[in-house]
Amino acid sequence: MAPVERITLGTPEMVRDLYSFPNNCHTICFLDQTLEQTVAVYLKASIEREGFADSSVSVSRQAGTVVAEVTGSAGKIYAKFLPKYLAIGSLALAASTVTI
Repeated sequence: MAPVERITLGTPEMVRDLYSFPNNCHTICFLDQTLEQTVAVYLKASIEREGFADSSVSVSRQAGTVVAEVTGSAGKIYAKFLPKYLAIGSLALAASTVTI
């Protein structure tokens, strides 16, 4: 059985902002997706683009947070860099909302 890495992405509100949910309705508004489905689509595309053919991802809400479970060889790598990536995104989002 492939190893599974559980990665806490953050609160639903934070994840919603970082993943621009709901999606841009100019092109994909016709898709009726939940926040979890939207994040899973983005993460699956990233994992595939990076060449992790043996890996998969599922996203759910657990105890008030959004959690990604990544199986296969991508798991350890994503568990290491994804929280850092999201933290940087949070800083950028916070900086973009500062009024001068």
